[in-house]
Amino acid sequence: PLSAEEMELRMKELIDKQADETEKKLEEKFANLTSNLQTMTERVTERVTKRENRKAKKHIANMFDKQHQVLLTLTVNLQASLFQMHENVRDIAAQTNTRLTHYEIPRIDVLPTSIVARSKDK
Repeated sequence: PLSAEEMELRMKELIDKQADETEKKLEEKFANLTSNLQTMTERVTERVTKRENRKAKKHIANMFDKQHQVLLTLTVNLQASLFQMHENVRDIAAQTNTRLTHYEIPRIDVLPTSIVARSKDK
């Protein structure tokens, strides 16, 4: 026969043991959930980062294309102006019976190296 105090002590020990086991299980579940959440967060962050990198690369490529187009347009316009200036000088020289020292037409040839010109040819 056990005394009431011994029974109470054993019951308290049993309750404490069960509480410790339950707490340990909950801590393991929490650690598992935290780990899973961290893994999911890393995956989502990686996907978002890749998507943003693709968008940024596309935007930068578009900006470079626009820049190349502007430079090609400026060069073509400059070439037309140089050609017109050459024609004017040649006409003035012919009218004044002046001999030209340079007969070549001034040329800025960027078409072989222009990305825009090459893409238009394709």
